[in-house]
Formats: sequence, structure tokens, C-alpha cells
Amino acid sequence: MTVVERMVESAVEQVKALESLDFDLIKISLKAFDVLTTIEAYTQIAAKVPYPLHIGITESGTPRTGSIRSAVGIGTLLYMGIGDTIRVSLTSSPAKRSLPVMKSSRA
Repeated sequence: MTVVERMVESAVEQVKALESLDFDLIKISLKAFDVLTTIEAYTQIAAKVPYPLHIGITESGTPRTGSIRSAVGIGTLLYMGIGDTIRVSLTSSPAKRSLPVMKSSRA
């Protein structure tokens, strides 16, 4: 079983557990460090569940490389119509943190 398959299987199991307790306000996050793994995991889970997806690339990197990795991963998913909320996670000292801002062109 691949990493993506394990991520999706684990998420589906957690959803079933929550549903069995009558929870239905669920938001799913399958973020990974690797952009391609993240994209594939979200593509698979989107086909399996009706819940909103919180997308991002885990610890994407320093502001420069992390912004690029996040833009590619998040941008690809949004282009595919996947994702309801986003988070950009960058690694740097708190004094040097700046958050790149992405605007949605969707109406």
C-alpha cells in the first residue's frame, strides 16, 4: 500500500468513526510535505467523501521555497476544483515571517 493509499484509508476510517457518533460537521486535511503526494491524496479523498477539504503543503519550507511549493500544490488542487479552505505553512524565525497572500478569482 502506498503512502497516498494509507493517508486516504486512514482519513476514511476517521470519517466513519465520526459519522458513527453522529458528527457531520467534518473538515478533512491530508497535507503532506511532498507536493505530488498531497495532490494525489486530495484527488482520491475528494472522490470518496462529501466533506470540505482543508488543503496545504505541510512545512512547505522557507518563505521563498515554501511559497513556491505551496503555490504549486494549492494552485493545482484549486485548479482541479478541490479544496475549501487553505493554509500556507512556512518555516522561518517569527521575526522574519511574512505570509504570501493568494486571491481567488472564483465568484
